[in-house]
This record gives sequence, structure tokens and C-alpha cells, in this order.
Amino acid sequence: QPVEVFVVDDCSPKFDIFEVMRPLEGRVKVLRNAKNSAVGHSRNHAVRHAAGDYVAFLDDDDTWKPEKLERQMAVMGGAEMSLCGFERVPDGSTSIWPIREVRLDMLKRGNPFCPPSGFICRRALFEREQFDETLRYGEDWDFLIRVAKFGPIPYAAAPLFNYQMPQQSGTSMVNEIKQLEPTQLQVRYDATDKHRAFLGEYHYKLRIATSTLAFIGSRANRGPFIRQAIRKAGVVPTVHALANGVVRKLRQAAGANPRM
Repeated sequence: QPVEVFVVDDCSPKFDIFEVMRPLEGRVKVLRNAKNSAVGHSRNHAVRHAAGDYVAFLDDDDTWKPEKLERQMAVMGGAEMSLCGFERVPDGSTSIWPIREVRLDMLKRGNPFCPPSGFICRRALFEREQFDETLRYGEDWDFLIRVAKFGPIPYAAAPLFNYQMPQQSGTSMVNEIKQLEPTQLQVRYDATDKHRAFLGEYHYKLRIATSTLAFIGSRANRGPFIRQAIRKAGVVPTVHALANGVVRKLRQAAGANPRM
């Protein structure tokens, strides 16, 4: 069982977090950011107040399964952190990689393994590495790259939390990304720019193209995004990114799990 539970409110204007959490007073500690910030700040904020030897994260629209902490701790061993698979809600599909660990070289494709609701870390790790609070997007991938440089990250190949799929409307980060115009995409490139040397030029350009073309299938006006991808990354990485998107959609439609 967790030693302590924190709820971090990112300065929400919609409600008084202290009033909402009053029924759980004594069981939950409430923290409120001084101003609306990147999600990495909220996670770091909680860790700075934590007293336990380990910390685990849970985004507000996801849910842990009852056995999550126990099963992830079992595979963690002496590592700095561990990851796990997850189940998508509401469609019930799962993302489970047939692996026991995530190595640094595997992160050149981004972070397909799990969002931070699947992260468990030693609190001592945050004395060396924290979430980069300057990154609006890709802070989880950036964090994994820096941690994986210390050694492989154990992975529990089981769906240990429920990941809420973004709704068509709402304030999720996915919907926020969908609202960005091509001229506003630098915030999507920041994490990739930070790790250009690690990625190498081709993987760097492929990630730039992939970020530019995210959700291209649902966009009414695709031309500006395709032109932006070609301008920033080149023709071959753009074609590669588009082909990867098609393959990913076909695999999802077939209900296939990821593979290495």
C-alpha cells in the first residue's frame, strides 16, 4: 500500500481543489501549483514533498489496477525505475511489449511503452534527474532517455493500468495538439531537438516528421502539415512517417499488440 498519496492541482480555474478533496482529508495530501505549468512541474512538485523511498505517478484520467504496484516492484529489482503495459479504455485493447527491459537504443522510436501512469521510480533518482519543466510535450520520453543512460529499465509485460483514450472534445493534451497549426509546432519539436545527437540525423528527422504529421488522418487540411514535414525533415523521412502511421492503424484495427 502507498505510504502517502498526493493530488497536485495545476492551478485549475474550474474548481477549488481543497474543497473537492475535503472528504479525503487525512488520507490525501493536496498540493496546488502557484501557476499553470507544464505537466513535468506537477510531477516534480509532488516528488519534492514525498517521504517514501519510491514514487509512482497517475494522471487524472487514468486508473491503476489493484495489483499494479506489487507486480511492478517485483520486476524492478535494483534498477532506478520500472515500466509496465496498459489497457486502453473504453475499447479494452492492450499495449503489452514482449520484453523484460527497455534499453536506451529502443527509445530512438520515442516512448511507445507507456505514459507516466506506468512509471515507478526510486525517489533518490530525482536527486540526479527530474522531469524537464521547460518541455510542453515529450517530457516522459526525455526523462526515460536520461534514466536509461544509467542502465536498462525493467518492464512488466502486463496491462497494469487503464489508459483513458482522449475524447473527441475536451481539454486533453491530445486535443491540444490537434489544435496546433504548422507554424506552432516548435513546442512539439523541443524534446527531439534536445536529443538530436542521441538520435542521429535520420532518426532525428523521422521524429520531426512524425511529430508534424501526428493525427494527419483526422485533419481536414493536410497539405500544410505535409509541406511542413518535408521542409523540416525532408521527403524520405516524411514518406517513412506516413507509412509508419498507416501500418500502426492497420495493426490497431487488427487488435495486434506491439512487437520488437
